[in-house]
Amino acid sequence: VSYMDPTVMDGPEYGLTQDRRMAYDIRNDKLAPYINTRRQLDATRFNLDINDSVPVPDPRRIYSVLSKVIIADYTHPTYEAEWKMTTCKIKRPLQFLEFSFPDFELDPDKYKETPRRERRNTAGNISLTFLVGKAELDPADSANVVQMNKLQEDLMNIVNGEGTTLKEFKITGVSSPEGRYASNLALAKQRTAFALRKITSVIPAAKWSRVYKHPTETRVATWNEVADLLERDSLTAEAREIREITGKYKNPDAQFAAVSRLPYYSTIIKERLPKLRTVQYEYKHEIFRELNPDEILDKYLHDPQYADGKKSFTRYEYWHLFRMIKDPEEAEKLYRRAYRETMAYDTKGKEKPWILAANNLAIALLRRDTFDVEILKPLIDLKRKVNMVDSFNDGISITKTEVNPETIVANQLAMYIRAYNFEEASILADKLPDTERFQMIKAFANCLGGYYDYRGAATVKEGEERKKVFKLVKESSPLNNIVMCMAMETDNYNKEAQKALEELPETAMTKYMKLVIYIREKKLYEWSYDNALDFDEACKKLEEIVKLDEKYYKIAVNDGEISKEFMEYYDQGDWKLY
Repeated sequence: VSYMDPTVMDGPEYGLTQDRRMAYDIRNDKLAPYINTRRQLDATRFNLDINDSVPVPDPRRIYSVLSKVIIADYTHPTYEAEWKMTTCKIKRPLQFLEFSFPDFELDPDKYKETPRRERRNTAGNISLTFLVGKAELDPADSANVVQMNKLQEDLMNIVNGEGTTLKEFKITGVSSPEGRYASNLALAKQRTAFALRKITSVIPAAKWSRVYKHPTETRVATWNEVADLLERDSLTAEAREIREITGKYKNPDAQFAAVSRLPYYSTIIKERLPKLRTVQYEYKHEIFRELNPDEILDKYLHDPQYADGKKSFTRYEYWHLFRMIKDPEEAEKLYRRAYRETMAYDTKGKEKPWILAANNLAIALLRRDTFDVEILKPLIDLKRKVNMVDSFNDGISITKTEVNPETIVANQLAMYIRAYNFEEASILADKLPDTERFQMIKAFANCLGGYYDYRGAATVKEGEERKKVFKLVKESSPLNNIVMCMAMETDNYNKEAQKALEELPETAMTKYMKLVIYIREKKLYEWSYDNALDFDEACKKLEEIVKLDEKYYKIAVNDGEISKEFMEYYDQGDWKLY
């Protein structure tokens, strides 16, 4: 996590020689800033005091402190030793703190979306079977009719739909590479024209004339595409031979001549060629119609294409769905889908979610006592203040964008608190205004960051601020009253916590807190014959707790309140003999 500053001590003669070695400028020695100038190294026994503090990224994890001592001459170490200076366990009563600040909702009316013209793109393939050498559909293939009817139905729904307009229709015909290239291309053009007439025959001429573009394209599939089909069927050797032919001959007719001489041409190759005789289509249409809330809900509940994600809702439709879907689990799914589907690029080219969907999703997670710090992060700029507005003029209109809305910042702060990321939490807490609305969440952020112990304040003002944090969190709930008393770790506060615990129902958590206070009171840090009975009593208490909830065994193992010796004694079970 961090390196503490080293402490360097030189012997008298060593210091003089080192000064000469550094050209009489000790600043050339990289360790010079850390040399202890108040005491030189000699043969006298002494204690080396080390005092430092290091912020840790996640106080729920276990950390250790290692110290290394090196004795060296000018060029080589003559002695090295390393010690672990902590038990790797910390006291953390704040792990039981319950968060009792509100979640922060946006005013949905402020973010109501208006229906707007939406451009939709649809693309797909239909495989039509034509009569050999002709631009006519094979009447024996029923799939032709099914595919054609489906596409015609989709187009008719657009041209006849309320508020929908077909803007562009493009069709591309593909023929197989069997035969002469020029003949194949000509046949592909005839088949493409036939398919276009057939597909659009149901559209009235007046409406078809309004379609902005309806280009057609034709091409002949390549023999490399045939090789792709073979590879999909694990015919790698045959596919390799075809690729060798296309690499050797550049003329399509020469390629066909060589491929047609292959011994397996009339079997495995020829039977796959119909797969390449396709018609690819793409159309673009616009929708502009305001659905009422009941229609939107019906589409959400019953339209399979919206249910499986093939079609997306507009922000206007999501806005109404947010108000109608009440089940928390279903609403969270809806918020997550809206978050994903309504992503848009801002004026700086960065992808950002729709603020209402993002905040609703964040609140849904916080209400489940979980978190995801990435949800709101794109909406926050740590370099800016809260509640700022950016304006962008594109020459036609002015677009205004909120920067760091205080509601978003507050919910992100709540995410960081639950993630125990106090470094980021402290930054956001400083950004929020000192108003009653954010008083509690700022207090929790400061408390979990250690800014509650007024006894260690550097100034009177800081002491008063810390007292305020301590008081706010302590009074936020009966459980937090106990937690904060235990965090102060004094006899008086321990007694206050013990008294308050009697007012709460007996649970694994409250029993564990009583155990910690008992260990403090009896000072059960090391076993001895004098405190054997107290050790046994504490072990019995822990046994009751673990039977209620097994997770408290692991909590005890990692808790600095409970010594390693105590847990070893508990694990041995000798206390059960008494």
